[in-house]
Amino acid sequence: MTFAAPAWLLLLLLAPVIVLLHMRRRRMREVGSILLWRRVAALSEPQSTWQRPTLNTAMLLQLLALLLLTLALVEPQPRVRLDPRPTVVLLDASA
Repeated sequence: MTFAAPAWLLLLLLAPVIVLLHMRRRRMREVGSILLWRRVAALSEPQSTWQRPTLNTAMLLQLLALLLLTLALVEPQPRVRLDPRPTVVLLDASA
């Protein structure tokens, strides 16, 4: 199998970035207004900002979308055709 545009395979280097973004620990905080975000950011000092990546649907869908986008841009083409001769189909409707 050959690729029409193999340079687009470099797009797959974004897959570890997606996994790293999902490894960041997010804390859920309920705030009443945007002004309180400064106070929440100052008070919350996380012990560890990274956690083991868990397989969640959002990450899997993002990785699948990246893979499908890369395959679409690379344009895989078969190396050889099975029948290089053109095929002609003739339909007779005179009967």
